Amino acid sequence: MDIEKYKKTIIHISTKFGKTIGFYLDSENIIVTKSQIISGTREAFVLDNMGKEQMANVLYIDEIYGIAFLEVVENKHFEGVKLFNRNIENGHEIIAIQKNASLELEVNSGLIVKAENLINNIKYAQTDIEIGLNNNNTVIFFNNKNEVLGLNANILSSEESLDLILPVNYLIEAIEEYRKYDGEFVIKCNYCHNLLTINDVNNDYCSYCGEEIKKELVIGDSETLFFLEKKLEEIVVSLRPKAKLLSVAENLWTIKDKSSKIKINYNPSTKYIVLYSTLCNLPQENIGKFYEFLLSENSKLKNVAFSVNQKNVILSTMYIFFDNDMQVDVGYEVFRNLFEMSDYYENVLIEMGGKQI
Repeated sequence: MDIEKYKKTIIHISTKFGKTIGFYLDSENIIVTKSQIISGTREAFVLDNMGKEQMANVLYIDEIYGIAFLEVVENKHFEGVKLFNRNIENGHEIIAIQKNASLELEVNSGLIVKAENLINNIKYAQTDIEIGLNNNNTVIFFNNKNEVLGLNANILSSEESLDLILPVNYLIEAIEEYRKYDGEFVIKCNYCHNLLTINDVNNDYCSYCGEEIKKELVIGDSETLFFLEKKLEEIVVSLRPKAKLLSVAENLWTIKDKSSKIKINYNPSTKYIVLYSTLCNLPQENIGKFYEFLLSENSKLKNVAFSVNQKNVILSTMYIFFDNDMQVDVGYEVFRNLFEMSDYYENVLIEMGGKQI
């Protein structure tokens, strides 16, 4: 069995609710996954085959079957798969791929032991592969031709089998049903099973049957801060493994590193990110000479500048970048420069009489 050919088709997905996997259907330009960590958000974080992380828009959420569709806006480097288009039969050889407890891909092979297992009017298939207890996890089932046979079923109760597969025909039905919405966000009503756009939800109720719809399912939270914090943490750890990125308020982080304190501020209205380091307090004596030094250094410095806020002497970046264009290599240079300048000038200013914080 060529395990690598299956792994190449797997897409890694994360939101603030957890991590999972999915697969890409190039014929539909969608990523298919389970809905558990997608419900309640409108964006997800995906890793393509080139190792690039990017945001994907949530298109479709069905909590009945536990299915979600994502759309990638940026350039795609995904290896598409095909869906099995016949009935699953007893004795069918299958491959199951999922994330294990260490969040690494785990591949198992087995058989279909019961092609039809009717539970709550859903015809599941049953396998001899042990799927596990994590209902947030996505398990993708393939045949030996690398065609998708289905996804793991939602865990229904402790008394029912966990080793159940939601057959691919339910995925095909969902895809066909969604096509007419062409990129619009929809959810499936758990009661009447109609697809609902935002306009079909009136005051948190389904316009077709009147059933209450969870507000967080309709509105969702943006994953921008989740995406941004992951990038910031990646950059900080790569530069200073012992430094810590701490969230101190909404849109504000601090980096605890040696004696200086570096803060990161994100402005959601302008989409700008600004980095600044508080180096020391103004001295009690020779303040004029101190100011002259700061102004003189500002005329020489590139990409960073001194400022004074009340008594705090601050070194901040003049290079401001957008959060949705935050490449790690570019951010690395900006952070590195601020780290180095902060270390140097903190010592210089304290020697000149600046009061240590």
